[in-house]
Amino acid sequence: VFNPLAWARSGNVTVDAQMPGPTVDVSVLDARGMVLPSEVLSKDAATNTFHLLVDARDVPSLGYELLRVVPGKKVFASDLKVTGTTLENAALRVVVDPQTGCITELYDKKSGFEALAKGACGNKLQAFKDTPKDYDAWNIDPGTLDQPPAELTQADSVQVVDRGPMRASIRVTRHWQNSKFVQEIQLEAGSDQAVVVNDIDWHETHVLLKAAFALAATSPFATYEIPFGTIQRPTTRNNSWEKAQFEVGAQRWADLGNAQHGFSLINESKFGYDGVGNLLRLTLLRSPVWPDPNADRGHQHFSYALYPHAGDWKQAMTVR
Repeated sequence: VFNPLAWARSGNVTVDAQMPGPTVDVSVLDARGMVLPSEVLSKDAATNTFHLLVDARDVPSLGYELLRVVPGKKVFASDLKVTGTTLENAALRVVVDPQTGCITELYDKKSGFEALAKGACGNKLQAFKDTPKDYDAWNIDPGTLDQPPAELTQADSVQVVDRGPMRASIRVTRHWQNSKFVQEIQLEAGSDQAVVVNDIDWHETHVLLKAAFALAATSPFATYEIPFGTIQRPTTRNNSWEKAQFEVGAQRWADLGNAQHGFSLINESKFGYDGVGNLLRLTLLRSPVWPDPNADRGHQHFSYALYPHAGDWKQAMTVR
């Protein structure tokens, strides 16, 4: 397992291992022969190949750790548990409403703080009418986010789909107009962030889709990652300058909170955010008709992570 970054790291990785002969189950050992937590995600009996989730620990900066996969199941401890539609480990508790699919609790155990505002629907999907006057695929016009959105708070199903020792997952399925939404809310053993994995069959026209999080800790400014640094944008709309900054182009994360507590919304492939009041939102999808009349229609697969933390984003090492 290679670590290309400039600091030592621990965390869960997926690996594939082909065994020399048939075996029912496998375990993973580190270079010192210690058992590492692992979970078989899938296996191919025809080729004796296992797809594994492994807790790789203390992988050195700009270096690697050698892991060995051996036959048989060896015992290890896990801090992960599932109770109803509550996912919990030593760092986080994530509660999902079994009727709506909303995240109703995102509790940071390390600082003893509930990240979401009281009564909030976390990870709420909001759909806005999106009809730019010019440059359909590029522009979001002023006023787009001022109109009341359609809120996708009805779920077709909410069910636990993974109770494994390394990863627990709740799948929320919805439909709205011509589109279908499947979101898996995941929590892994030892992790201080929850992940939302999205598979969306998108068939809308002139609709902008956001994921919204109403937060308990807020500030007059939210922070956004940009190339080689960060930028702050107001969460108020008190004058024309602030109103003009309604959508923020950003890279991998945005953060909102005060000096004591905060929340980072981390993504892998989406580059539009907005922060207003205590709301932090990520733009997930649009549906322009020019220059491509079918832009973004069809299957979409992407994920984003929810990282509640103590202190500000620097102290919480959101960049890492």
